[in-house]
Amino acid sequence: MNFDITTTLNPDLPSFQHEYLWAVIVGAVLALLLGLGMGANDVSNAFGTSVGSKVLTMKQAYILATIFEVLGAVLIGFSVTDTMRKHVVDINLYKEEPEVLLAGQVSILGGSSLYLILATICKLPVSSTQSVVGATVGFSLLTKGMAGIEWMEILQIVVSWFVSPILSALVSSSIYLMVDFAVLRRKDPINCGLMILPFVYFICVVLNLLSATFHGSELLKLSNIPLWVCLVISIGVGLFTALIVEFLVKPRLIRWINYSDSDSFTGIYIKSSGQGSMISWNVHNQELDAKDINSTSIFRKAAKKMLQFFHWFLPDRARKDDEKTLKLFSLVQVVTACFAVVSWFVSPILSALVSSSIYLMVDFAVLRRKDPINCGLMILPFVYFICVVLNLLSATFHGSELLKLSNIPLWVCLVISIGVGLFTALIVEFLVKPRLIRWINYSDSDSFTGIYIKSSGQGSMISWNVHNQELDAKDINSTSIFRKAAKKMLQFFHWFLPDRARKDDEKTLKLFSLVQVVTACFAGFAHGSNDISNTIAPLTALWSIYREEDVSQNQPTPIYVLLFGVSAIYLGLWLFGHRVISTVGQKMATIHPASGFSIEFGCAVTVLLASKIGIPVSTTHCLIGSIVAVGVLNSYEGVNWLIFRNIVLSWLVTLPASGLFAAGITYMLV
Repeated sequence: MNFDITTTLNPDLPSFQHEYLWAVIVGAVLALLLGLGMGANDVSNAFGTSVGSKVLTMKQAYILATIFEVLGAVLIGFSVTDTMRKHVVDINLYKEEPEVLLAGQVSILGGSSLYLILATICKLPVSSTQSVVGATVGFSLLTKGMAGIEWMEILQIVVSWFVSPILSALVSSSIYLMVDFAVLRRKDPINCGLMILPFVYFICVVLNLLSATFHGSELLKLSNIPLWVCLVISIGVGLFTALIVEFLVKPRLIRWINYSDSDSFTGIYIKSSGQGSMISWNVHNQELDAKDINSTSIFRKAAKKMLQFFHWFLPDRARKDDEKTLKLFSLVQVVTACFAVVSWFVSPILSALVSSSIYLMVDFAVLRRKDPINCGLMILPFVYFICVVLNLLSATFHGSELLKLSNIPLWVCLVISIGVGLFTALIVEFLVKPRLIRWINYSDSDSFTGIYIKSSGQGSMISWNVHNQELDAKDINSTSIFRKAAKKMLQFFHWFLPDRARKDDEKTLKLFSLVQVVTACFAGFAHGSNDISNTIAPLTALWSIYREEDVSQNQPTPIYVLLFGVSAIYLGLWLFGHRVISTVGQKMATIHPASGFSIEFGCAVTVLLASKIGIPVSTTHCLIGSIVAVGVLNSYEGVNWLIFRNIVLSWLVTLPASGLFAAGITYMLV
């Protein structure tokens, strides 16, 4: 005999379902409208930079978005959905009247979809997350007042809206600076770009797979996979992908880059022969030849490519480092030695990885430069700042209970650490550095390249040259400390930031266009893991209450509800997505493939991290923050500040406007 257990336990359920069937039907229609609005708005944001930098056509962006955003929603999005439907409002207040919470979900869907459609008509990239949260607050305030809302959860979500674009901007700008250091400002950028191509694909694949498998979807039985299995799977697939890129993609990419060029270009060329093609490139003035896979063993080819990569990537062992630069680092070593004492209990493998990474950064930023002593002096205050901040943060955050440090809030720890770090950096800049210069030169009668000391009756004059611009900084006694600080800061940024007057190599940018395809998919996966789940949450809650006449919502998000929401979203993307894609990708800032890669990668990392934690951040906010940060690094004038102002204003309006819409619908229904 077949019978419904839920009906047996709750005999009033059939009448409840009959009475509120309209809510499911109306909710499904409104969820369809919300999906249309989100597909036209939010999903367009994730692929806007790829279209803006001419990497993808609209049609290609739509196809990739459809695939990867569905994967992100299904594999990771469940944790964010649970936050939105269970923790934003106090569902226990509705135990005796589940019909009110049921009607509230209809109001949330109606309010947020109405606002998203209006924003899309105005071509403004607003946040669906913000819209759903605002509608939820509006409904709950009308039905239960201030007591109906989990204010700490709301506060955490709102703070994440401000923190996430800043964090995304920092990550994206850091990635862009690394790309600039490692590729764009090199004498032979195309070679450098080809070298790092498999590594970029490896990182993207590993991050995506690790986020999908570690504490993954319960629905797909991924929640109990041990960490080591997740790492083995992720790294294995990542290495396989890197090999595919190295041996199959890269040769075709070389031909594609050169398809309109009859002549070879510096460092890379193709020779035709009767037996096939010969691909050759030059690294560190050593010409290495790699025949097609058909004409040589794949193992020998792999070994040759690996040796070639390491020859470029690792420090030049034959190079004689500048003695005075090494002397400069002897002072830096004092503070890092103190830092090492605090880190005795860190895993030796992790320590080895971190130390080697730091040495590679020092080699890139200082040792292999034409004027290494200048570069070393530039980063000296920054090194002290980092060491002090890390030490203080580790000592104060979750610190000693004996010293009453265990309950200090994180923001207080950050303020203290950054404040003391900045003070230390200023001390190093204005007190330590002049004496350090004299100490480095104490045995030299003559000046050395880029930095020298002139003696005069009134004191000393310290001068150094950066980018062929000579800047003089008199002693603190003879000039304002503020002017001196401003001059030093300008000097540092002039060295550190990308050269805005430089015209980047066209073929290197073309190389990055292929890299940007994979980061666009990465961004789509991250977007699906967070924002899509937010908009499906009201429909999931509505269906759960309708099925059980219970507000507890203990069942996981049904896969068919998830797929319904995703289908609606992609209908909106294909029909209306071109409107917002043009705003984000083409009107907001000047974007080329290298900067687009940095923007999408930084945004994806930020959103994926938030998804794993379960915080419903806004991909739109993260993406706009990244675009502005990288745009400013490229050129201040390259950012359309009028459009940025309009976008920020639309963000400020989103929460109250969608809340008012939802409250109005709730008033009519309840």
